[in-house]
Amino acid sequence: MRPNNILVNHDYQPLLSYYGLAKNQYEALGQFSDAMALRPFEYLAPEYAQSGIDMSKADVYSFGTVLLELISGRKTLEDTKGQSFLRWARSILREKKYMELIDPSVQESVDLYQLFWMVRVAEQCLDWDPKLRMSMHEVYVYSEFHHPYYALR
Repeated sequence: MRPNNILVNHDYQPLLSYYGLAKNQYEALGQFSDAMALRPFEYLAPEYAQSGIDMSKADVYSFGTVLLELISGRKTLEDTKGQSFLRWARSILREKKYMELIDPSVQESVDLYQLFWMVRVAEQCLDWDPKLRMSMHEVYVYSEFHHPYYALR
């Protein structure tokens, strides 16, 4: 999953697409190459990048990366103070300096509690250990039923 695979309909409902569909379209036209199938490294879960085997929580990791992009207003390929996007974000998450992660252009106009909540969800989606990573079902449940006093793990 990456931002290019997230579409929004006229009611602002997100729709997820997958590069596999594009692959089939290009294959039919004889224009597909193996290089086109490579997933951008920034969105790959560590266990997927190491083994090449698609694990069930690899898309959760990608979702966490996309969520951090939305929160920060930055792209994964941007140079962030001389570091990669995820290294920069992880250092902020580790130090719990969430305000540094939030896009300054939206800090005045949004509910900061909701942004902090999204940061915590992203952090749990990006756990190095897939067993400790949230599932997409957990993300859904938290988004449906979150409350100011609802504790994330």
